[in-house]
Amino acid sequence: MSEYTNDKTVFNLRTSSVPTPLLKVLSHALPSPSQTGHAYTSIIEAIHDSTPSSPTAWINLFHAIPGRFNLEELPTSPPNTPGPPIGGDDYFTQKIFGSAVPITDYQADLSSMPRSPRPVVPPNSIDVSIVERYIPPSSPREFKGMFSVDGPSILIDRLIELSPQNGSLVFIYPTRTGAKTFMHEYLSPILDPVLRSTVTANGLSSELCQSLGSMPAVNLLPEHAELERKMIALCAHLTHRSATMARFHGSRATFNMVHSSTKEVPLNRQVWAKDWWTKQEKTRVTEVVMRNAQEAQTKSSNRYVDRPPSATELWQKLLKDVETRPYDPGCEPKRGVEVAVFVIKRSE
Repeated sequence: MSEYTNDKTVFNLRTSSVPTPLLKVLSHALPSPSQTGHAYTSIIEAIHDSTPSSPTAWINLFHAIPGRFNLEELPTSPPNTPGPPIGGDDYFTQKIFGSAVPITDYQADLSSMPRSPRPVVPPNSIDVSIVERYIPPSSPREFKGMFSVDGPSILIDRLIELSPQNGSLVFIYPTRTGAKTFMHEYLSPILDPVLRSTVTANGLSSELCQSLGSMPAVNLLPEHAELERKMIALCAHLTHRSATMARFHGSRATFNMVHSSTKEVPLNRQVWAKDWWTKQEKTRVTEVVMRNAQEAQTKSSNRYVDRPPSATELWQKLLKDVETRPYDPGCEPKRGVEVAVFVIKRSE
């Protein structure tokens, strides 16, 4: 991610009035953590590089993981980074200690959940929070209440956890332009041929292509200018009306947007397909395929046909094909996915 983003985050840490040898970092990598696809590794490395000598800054890294993912799949990332010799310690002193915290899946139906904020770590405790996503979410629910104090809001929940001593939130999210690029240049050249062959070979409804080949959230995502406007308004609202979250604040809270930009990010084929899209879309793909498979079995029940594959076999094959099918010659993505990048600083 942008060196400026890293520099701004490190600067906020350096100018904190309460220096500490222990930094707390929360990584909320959507839809699931990837060691090579997300920016949190470079941000943590920048923090590490900024404290190369005594006193050592030990880093407690919290991975925020939605409950539907297996905690055993948590990447051991970033790798243990070498620290300087301190008091005779070996050069390869471990400085980063990772752990996981279960978190709400903001793509789910949260209408029955309590309003935000719903912190997953102690409020006012996190020095750097990193929320990042590069492919569009499965549904608009994730960003529907994002800029609302009532929520459910991933932003409110992460902002309330920031330290009032220059705690920073790095927020990276796809714009509508970026989401459309992902659909047209990354996903469709792989998924469309897979869907066509699946429908033809198994006699499934042609509507299956349309259902599985679309992502409803794409056309509803805001562009950068709208995201920026809403972010500024949210920071102002939280600053001037901190009483709305007074039970989490020991004193007045000030939130400022200190960086806003866009960046095109090329997506690694293995990362977006295996680590992100297939894990995120597994539930939806399963439901759609099972429904269409049942319809196909009903239509073929009165005539002799070869046994159709089960719904489980179909969706497993479809997801596997998306993971492994190469791009046709000349169909590789020509550009990266546009994301909006913000850095929010909290102070007293």
